Amino acid sequence: MALWESAHVGNATTLCGAVEGLGVISSDEACEVETAVFENNLYVGVAALLVPVLSVTLIRPLGKRNLLSK
Repeated sequence: MALWESAHVGNATTLCGAVEGLGVISSDEACEVETAVFENNLYVGVAALLVPVLSVTLIRPLGKRNLLSK
């Protein structure tokens, strides 16, 4: 999307339009974005939020040195 927007300043498009405009796929091919991509991204984002929260809450019970070594 960034490549397409830099080449076409001020013109809005969809993801499929940008991919077709860059020549990655032809306009007669079906352009579908799988929802699994967004689901996986959501899971990674939630995990990225949980890890720091869990580490902060575990510092006192486990101790700094033990938390770093495990």
